[in-house]
Amino acid sequence: MVETPDVRRLQHPDFVVLGAPRCGTTSLHHYLDQHPGVAMSRVKEPNFFLFDGPGDPSRPLVEAPDIIAKSVSDPEAYEHLFAGAGPGRSTGEVSVLYLYCERTPELIAGSLPAARLVAVLRHPVDRAYSHFLFTYTGAVDSVRSEFRAAAEREMGLPDTPFGAGTHVLRLGRYGPQIDRYLDVVGRDRLHLILHEDLQERPDEVLADLCRFLDVDPSFDFDTSVAYNGSALRGSTTRMVRQALGGTTSRLKRVLPPGAAGRLGRVRARLRRPGATPPLGAEFRRELAEWFEPSTARVEELVGRDLSHWRR
Repeated sequence: MVETPDVRRLQHPDFVVLGAPRCGTTSLHHYLDQHPGVAMSRVKEPNFFLFDGPGDPSRPLVEAPDIIAKSVSDPEAYEHLFAGAGPGRSTGEVSVLYLYCERTPELIAGSLPAARLVAVLRHPVDRAYSHFLFTYTGAVDSVRSEFRAAAEREMGLPDTPFGAGTHVLRLGRYGPQIDRYLDVVGRDRLHLILHEDLQERPDEVLADLCRFLDVDPSFDFDTSVAYNGSALRGSTTRMVRQALGGTTSRLKRVLPPGAAGRLGRVRARLRRPGATPPLGAEFRRELAEWFEPSTARVEELVGRDLSHWRR
């Protein structure tokens, strides 16, 4: 265990979902928010621990102005996101870049020394392609070649502070990211979920997560909606989605937290997956080999055979 920095201790939250992006964390946020024993932050992705600080907006850990602008860097404003939770409820938040950012594990451990941590991990090639599709604005018939070009540019690069549009693959190199958390918290405080399990067996996964969070595991969740799909749509739908995305980001900065949270739920429900141009098998194998050291480490951590991640 390494020493954590001297930072302000916080009363909330009791648990933090760390990421990763495009791994079902938006669905997980809204599912957990149904539970009477859980109070999720009024806004998903407050990103409080993306500042070094935290609490110092002049020192962000990411190079993404849009993310920084919509984030909550003030400690009092951050804790206010959990106001009204009531006694006995477990408070939580989801911010998907916490898993990747190197400084964030120490910041969380210093501010929330008893918090429980959750990470959702997805087939790294599928995650990368989904992330690319989520932000892609070019021609549909060019998406595969554009993705390959972006991935090949990134393969030789080291881990760097997250920058929008520059990180396609590195966010899915989970092994070293999880190990950074294990350096500052015990394994018993870190709960790992596989995205495929959340999709295929949501009731079982959520019950297991509730036991980890020490809330009633018998609650009957409504998992009929999968939030925040990312596959390609027609050009008109994509333009509407992009315009809506920019509008909601601006509104979330000025609306009260409760209203901003409701707006976020509406936006998430509007994202629906459509047809996705498949990647070629040879390129998928090439990418899987690039992820291999991380995949081997995740296998150790979850105690599962992840040979399908190599295909």
